[in-house]
Amino acid sequence: MAIDLTTPQITYGNGNFTVDNEGHLYASEGELGAGSSKIHLGGQGSRSYVYSGNKNTLTSTSTGFYLGTDGFAMGAGSSG
Repeated sequence: MAIDLTTPQITYGNGNFTVDNEGHLYASEGELGAGSSKIHLGGQGSRSYVYSGNKNTLTSTSTGFYLGTDGFAMGAGSSG
């Protein structure tokens, strides 16, 4: 962990987690919860998303929800 008192800024790990001098939190990905009911947050390329369980794409047929810059899907079906 690096605490820069000049900027000021807190960075942890390889820069995927940062708190800036305004108190804004930046993280490139993360998880909330535990076990199989986790909520995942992240992105890949120009796509950002939040999803539950294994429903990690808009067209996934897994149970859960997916909300991304490419659309929204909920339940065991897919949207596309």
